This record gives sequence, C-alpha cells and structure tokens, in this order.
Amino acid sequence: MTLLNNNRLSHWFAAAVLVWTALLFFLFIPTFHWLLGFSIVKIAASAGIGCAVQLAVTPWFFSARPTDQNPSGNVTQRAIAAIVWSSLSALLFFYYISRNWPNDVHARQFRDILFGTTIVFGVVCLIIVGLISRKRGRL
Repeated sequence: MTLLNNNRLSHWFAAAVLVWTALLFFLFIPTFHWLLGFSIVKIAASAGIGCAVQLAVTPWFFSARPTDQNPSGNVTQRAIAAIVWSSLSALLFFYYISRNWPNDVHARQFRDILFGTTIVFGVVCLIIVGLISRKRGRL
C-alpha cells in the first residue's frame, strides 16, 4: 500500500493543500513578510487564492491523467486546464493586488492592460492548442 495514490482524487486535493501550505510557511512568509514587510494576511490571502484556483482545476487535471487504459492521458485536456489555471490565477491575483491601487487614470489603464493582456494570451493559447489538437485529430 502506498501513501499517495495517483488514482484517488482526494490525494490530489490533499497534495495541493499541503504544497500551498508549505509554500506559504517556507517561501512566501520568509520572503514577502520578513524581507519585504508585507502583511501576513495579504500573503495568506494570495496563497489562498492560488490554492483555491488549483483545487478548482484539479478534477480537470485528474480526469486527463494517464491511466492503464490510456497511457498517454489526454494531453489536450491537460494543456487547456493548465492555460485556464494559469490565466485564472493571474487574473484573480491581479484583481486582489489592484484593489489597493489609487483610482486614477493611470492605475485604471495599467489594470486594463494587465487584465486585457492576460485574457488575450489565454485565448490565443487556447486557440493554438485547439488548432494543434484538431490537426492531430484529437479534439
């Protein structure tokens, strides 16, 4: 019997929470609180956003994993899940940090650029994955 089983979704969830907790205590707090002086609440909220987004896409990754019946897994589904995961994480993080910015023209323009660029790159990446998978006949 192994401690972690790749065929149990609960283990995937537990691993994600464990990794985000370890990152919070061993990387984020020492770096951002002790060295840069950010509030622990803000650091924990940012880590919580990252963890929540990962937990939301974990079932999608789980269903695309390699199995005995499909040794290569569903590569297209994993690529799409990774693009959605990274784009959604970036959008939520940008929103969280921009809440404290001033409400002037320059801050709004910068916010628009951050959000717009993230959305455009995400959509372009999804289109590229769709075109590649269609060409290979796997979509």
